[in-house]
Amino acid sequence: MLKKRLIFTLLYCEGYFVLSRNFNLQKIGNYQWLIKNYNFNDIYKFIDELIVLNISRDKSLKIFNEYCDILKNISKKCFFPISGGGCVESFDMAKKIFNSGCEKIVLNTNFIENLNLVKKVKSNYGKQSIICSIDYKNEKKKYNIFHFNGEKKYHESFEEYIKKISKFGVGEIMVNSIDRDGTGNGFDLNILNFVPKNFQTPIIFSGGAGHGSHFIDALEDSRVNAVSTANLLNFIGNGLEISRKKVEKKIKLPIWL
Repeated sequence: MLKKRLIFTLLYCEGYFVLSRNFNLQKIGNYQWLIKNYNFNDIYKFIDELIVLNISRDKSLKIFNEYCDILKNISKKCFFPISGGGCVESFDMAKKIFNSGCEKIVLNTNFIENLNLVKKVKSNYGKQSIICSIDYKNEKKKYNIFHFNGEKKYHESFEEYIKKISKFGVGEIMVNSIDRDGTGNGFDLNILNFVPKNFQTPIIFSGGAGHGSHFIDALEDSRVNAVSTANLLNFIGNGLEISRKKVEKKIKLPIWL
């Protein structure tokens, strides 16, 4: 079993890092802002992995190449595993993400729209290199899946879909609540009632983290292997350090020297 992990997620949109609240975006700063406010030579001690997602509405190759340049720059400063993804429409684009310093790729819409691409990534890099991201909303006590930046509803239920992905075989599944996204009100732990018993694929929980106690709430569940936050402002300065120390009092995390 993998050790429990804390993951920091950066959201990149057309030249800037952004905050997301219910998938509505707020521009925060460019790469220079990020380097000024987050010392990657230091914060590697307080997170276990980094995810950098390209959520640009502009799907042009120019924007994608700029995103990959950002990945390369960040990877030179990091001493922890990095995952990338978003707006990947071909295997060549997937390769470019791996070649930009990423160990894993995050795929969302492709599991619905382009499963052949996912199969090609899996056959070339192995299932452990793939994180399947699932965005969902609670609508009248039913959990519905959305893709294309939360704009399209998928016809299968969350329970049906997560079973299908597990049978297909991926390294991890990342579940993200659109309702809780960016609110800081805590994770929607009720979604775990729809995860099959004895589920083997590691789950990353995302959407709603505001402080360390929220991480603990999720990680104490045996089905959750990792938690992720994309709240740049809540965890600026020594916020990540404070949160990790709080979590370590309750949960065994990897030890970084």
